[in-house]
Amino acid sequence: MLITPTIFMGMNLPVIVEIFSASQKKIGISIGKVFSINTLGTVLGALLSGLFFIPAFGIKHTFEIGIAINIGMAIILLFFFDKIKPISKTVFSILAIFIFVGFVWIVPSWNTSLMVSGIFREFSLNPPATYADFKKHYSDREILFYKEGIGANVGVTRIKDELGSKILIINGKPDASSTLDMNTQVLLGQIPMMLHPNPKNIFVVGFGSGVTLGSVLTHEINKVTCAEISPEVIEAGYLFKTENGNCLADKRLNVVVEDALTYLKLAKNKYDVIISEPSNPWIAGIGNLFSKEYFERCKTKLNDDGLMIQWFHTYELSDDIMKLILHTFKAVFPYAQLWNPQQGDIIMVGSKKPITLNVEQLEEKLQFDKVKKNFHKIKIENVFTFLSCEAFSDEGFYSISGNLTINSELHPRLEFEAPKAFYLNQISTLTSRNDERFRTTTNHLLIRNYLQTHEPAIAELTSALAFHYNESNNYRLSYGIAKLLSEKNPADYTTSITLINSEEKLGMNKLRLTELEKLYRQFPDSPSVVQNYAYDKITEAVYAVSFLKNYPIDDYAKEILRTTKKDSVSQIKAFANLANLYLENSQPQQAYEMAERVSNLLDGNKNLGKLIALDDFCYTYSASSAYTLHYRTAIEYLMGLTMVNRQHSKKEMLGRMIEWRMKN
Repeated sequence: MLITPTIFMGMNLPVIVEIFSASQKKIGISIGKVFSINTLGTVLGALLSGLFFIPAFGIKHTFEIGIAINIGMAIILLFFFDKIKPISKTVFSILAIFIFVGFVWIVPSWNTSLMVSGIFREFSLNPPATYADFKKHYSDREILFYKEGIGANVGVTRIKDELGSKILIINGKPDASSTLDMNTQVLLGQIPMMLHPNPKNIFVVGFGSGVTLGSVLTHEINKVTCAEISPEVIEAGYLFKTENGNCLADKRLNVVVEDALTYLKLAKNKYDVIISEPSNPWIAGIGNLFSKEYFERCKTKLNDDGLMIQWFHTYELSDDIMKLILHTFKAVFPYAQLWNPQQGDIIMVGSKKPITLNVEQLEEKLQFDKVKKNFHKIKIENVFTFLSCEAFSDEGFYSISGNLTINSELHPRLEFEAPKAFYLNQISTLTSRNDERFRTTTNHLLIRNYLQTHEPAIAELTSALAFHYNESNNYRLSYGIAKLLSEKNPADYTTSITLINSEEKLGMNKLRLTELEKLYRQFPDSPSVVQNYAYDKITEAVYAVSFLKNYPIDDYAKEILRTTKKDSVSQIKAFANLANLYLENSQPQQAYEMAERVSNLLDGNKNLGKLIALDDFCYTYSASSAYTLHYRTAIEYLMGLTMVNRQHSKKEMLGRMIEWRMKN
């Protein structure tokens, strides 16, 4: 459809040059004038369209203005061309004007549903077969707001269902909603306000739906400054008054229509908290908000006890890009945490000083009526549930951040790598695979400090279980909490149902385990039955490990060893498997002992190393040695892992964990 107008537009300049060179004696001057006017028109067209016509009239009418100008210029040029008869010029001019007026009159306004659909994103893998199918897909959505601006097309849609979810859409990309990402929006504001001892002056990058600002304003602060580059986003924010607490009416909020980078460069104030909301680096220009220079600029604008908060996500992203961002952030902020408000979203917290836990202060803040109501919106009812959202301590953050190069303004790697991951529809599993809440070997999570002085009540555990199963959709964590609750309160119906549902979500085959248990009782000396049953019970125990508790697997390990043949081949396989399972089950001492047995067998016969996954064994022996403070062995087998498999997925993380523990 574009080939015809493209050909004619390409003919414009050569035709004009031909006309003027034929009618002028001095060809050089004539052509020079044509190109000068063409350059001037290009500059003025870009400026007027971007700064005036699109904001004032919209994209469609701006195109129509452009068409009208082109037709007008064509008519003027036509009358300079002597080879065409005057009557033909007049007929052509009237016909062109008539067609243009008819086009403007007949052609309807653009389909705003299409403009806000984000079809480039949603249907990249499975596009609709026809335009009718596309329209049907969006027939359940109502357009509440749509406006085209200098930097973005902004829309608000409402889904026609029981919830009536409202979605803020910027350039086809959903940026906020009244339901789906409420956990992230609220906690983005509440995490720093709860952790900081006395926040008074806050800076927020990006307005979004205003929910994060509304959460910040539930606290007793002096001032919040928000830099939003698109005034259309602020205008759309009035449609989220219910969700954001009508934050735009709060006198403590100062919204400036300005680029955040520019504002921070010129700002003289320092802040207790800086919250950065933009989270899609595949969008042009957003990569700068994840550069070392940007984080350093934010750091210089923070007070000594200030907190830097950055929202990010795991979808449309690779593990390498995730490491690049984490490493860049950690290179600037000496102390960092990572929180997981819901599936697919993460929140980075950085500071100049260690973030300390003050339980009394947290409980006091949570008792403020506005704060309490704001947390209740996302089903967080107590300090225990709030703290259980932290997924990585400073140690864990450092371990997974990797040693990749830094993303900087001089070397904007993110600007080029993020679009690739977006179009390949990649998903980073780095944080979900290494979540510190799934083990007890890490003692630096804030909630681990909380548990040293506070035994969680059944009501707190029940609340946390409901949040992580229904809101954050962390089924492994909810399984671990449900397992503990079922021991404390076995008769509770809700806990039992959630335990079963969590098992189903995790793909655990309980029917198989039940049948194996029957066979185990009937045939306690059958190696096949015993080992299948024991390994399934160990897997069940591993899934249940959380920061709260682990379930020792020693009895099942003994059964496996009892029914294992006594030859060195069978023994080394069993020892290696159990070492790995002990480590996964947060029993590093037992893992270390099993790894030692493997090492002793290998010392006697090096060929046995061919029978096991030697790289996984080196990892297990090194990690368990680090956890049990045998650092010489840890380093020795880390070097062995490097020699056996330099590309091992956990090698880099293991090295950084050992480094962190030796330093601290």
